[in-house]
Order: sequence, then structure tokens, then C-alpha cells
Amino acid sequence: NDDDRVMCADLLDAWLAWRERRPEARSLLDRTDSVYITSDVLDDWVVTNLVTARLREAIGDLPGAARVIARVSTAVPTSPTYRATYLREQARLGLQVGDTAGAIRALRRYVALRQQAEPALRPEVDRARAELARLLGR
Repeated sequence: NDDDRVMCADLLDAWLAWRERRPEARSLLDRTDSVYITSDVLDDWVVTNLVTARLREAIGDLPGAARVIARVSTAVPTSPTYRATYLREQARLGLQVGDTAGAIRALRRYVALRQQAEPALRPEVDRARAELARLLGR
């Protein structure tokens, strides 16, 4: 639909402005992010918010990136792929902004979700378990 195309184009404009180190990168991202907050297209919203969080992190807005992931992680669809990605990102960004309690919650949920992880994902799950143990002082 046309709204989806406009949202994607706006996000690409923000990304390109960041890549080219143009000063309007942050304002373009803010505008784009405000559209995603009100979007009712959940599938697109999930993916584009992941990109938005990563771009916020890239421009140096760690609190903004953590907010994007936190607001979305409660509404992520049942897809284990997206849920695991959001939980991993929520833990990583939470630690970067000092939200240890939020990072612990996300890591616990991530490890529980990935209990039966396929062999290719086991190293990532092991790292998450080790980080969780470190945060819990074990």
C-alpha cells in the first residue's frame, strides 16, 4: 500500500542522510519514527522499528534506540524469529543505557525462548546465558 511505501522511503532517506553525514539525519529519523509509532501495520512496524532502533544507535541516540526496542518488544508478533531478535536487542541496548534490570528480564526471556535452539544458534544462546549469569553475579 502507499503508506507502507512512504514509510520505507522515509526510513531510507534517514539512513542515507546518516551515511552521508548530513545534519538532517536525526530530524528525518525522528519524523519517520513518529509515523511508526502510530502505524497499524504490525508486520511492517516490527521490521522497520528494528531498523529504526539500529539507526538511532548509529547516530548516537542510545536512549532512543532502547526506547524503540522496549516499546516494540511488548507488541512483537508470535514469530519466534522477531521475538528473539527483539529480546536480544533489548538486552544489549538496555545494558548500554544502564537498564540492568530490563536487560536481565530480556535475557531470561531470550534464553527461555531459545532453549531448543538449532546448532547454528547455540553459541549465541550460550553467550546470552553467560551474560545473564554475569549480571546475576553467578
